[in-house]
Amino acid sequence: HPGVLFPLSGGFTFGLRLAFETGAGQFGFTPLINKSFELSDDLSFFVELVAPARFGPNKDSGYTQVFGLHIGLGL
Repeated sequence: HPGVLFPLSGGFTFGLRLAFETGAGQFGFTPLINKSFELSDDLSFFVELVAPARFGPNKDSGYTQVFGLHIGLGL
């Protein structure tokens, strides 16, 4: 899932990743918004909302859109 991240003000980051689901024959993109919270000089907590969008594999397969929430620690 290669992509790009764009830092925004206030500890937010916007990103966009490409997706290639080789086993299912699908492709798409994943936009995301991320907010980080500095816990110490070496540690941050983050919350990320993702909205993966997938197409295919056939013309009649249509379009799938879901939402996900990632939380974690960054060093």
